[in-house]
Amino acid sequence: MWHKGFTLVELMVVISILSLLGLVSYANIRKFREGQVIEKSASDLQSLLRLAQSNATARLKCNGQFGATWLVEFANRQTINLKCYVNGPASTQQTLSFSGTNIQVNIIQGRQGISTCDSSFTPSVTNTIEIRFAPLYGTVMFYDSVEINNCLTRSTTTEAVITLRDTQRNTTKAVVAKKGGAIIVE
Repeated sequence: MWHKGFTLVELMVVISILSLLGLVSYANIRKFREGQVIEKSASDLQSLLRLAQSNATARLKCNGQFGATWLVEFANRQTINLKCYVNGPASTQQTLSFSGTNIQVNIIQGRQGISTCDSSFTPSVTNTIEIRFAPLYGTVMFYDSVEINNCLTRSTTTEAVITLRDTQRNTTKAVVAKKGGAIIVE
């Protein structure tokens, strides 16, 4: 007599193969998702820089006044503030925080043509680095509150390169703000 069906051995082989496929898929998906954290952080920083540039170009009001300068302030390695000012102190409009993640601002560099130099970025309350966008034209200016004559603030500096680092996976991603107005992720 002939019976239709599978033997126990055949079922165990199929279950084993499916388990292995599931395990490999899970590992690859997890690795992919972890890699997306730095990509998203770089994209968030790029968006914040573009928002500051857009607000300056559109002459968006700051505290009820026109003609505001919009800036992105790197307060420390995990806190980046969108600020604006007309006359007087700058007021914070939005904050991008990497706290609770393994992402931090690793270094901020100035590029002068093909040469690159490091800024003296040390996270502290007294030392902040800013990328400022002037009203109407959105002209880009780089500012360091401590070292006025460092490579980032020289008139020959054409780009600011902000490198984000994932401290757990030791991967980096750079966001570049060019004096011509382009803001790109490398």
